[in-house]
Amino acid sequence: VAGKRVIRTPANAAPIAITQLTEAAPDQIVTVVCGSSVNPNTIADGGNFLLAGNWSPNTAGDSITLLTTDGTTWMELSRSDN
Repeated sequence: VAGKRVIRTPANAAPIAITQLTEAAPDQIVTVVCGSSVNPNTIADGGNFLLAGNWSPNTAGDSITLLTTDGTTWMELSRSDN
């Protein structure tokens, strides 16, 4: 995610869990946008992500905004469900 502010996920052949966002800078903010409702990517609370609950988008355009203070652990700032 080096230098990225927005990441749009593609349609997948099967659902895929995002378990880490790599190459982040401390204090980086990234918004992950569901690009397709066909087997969307998900993010689980726990591990490298501190979320209000699992993120399992249903609709293209759903998004979650994350902040990392150390480049590794991501905290949820907000989410939208379209």
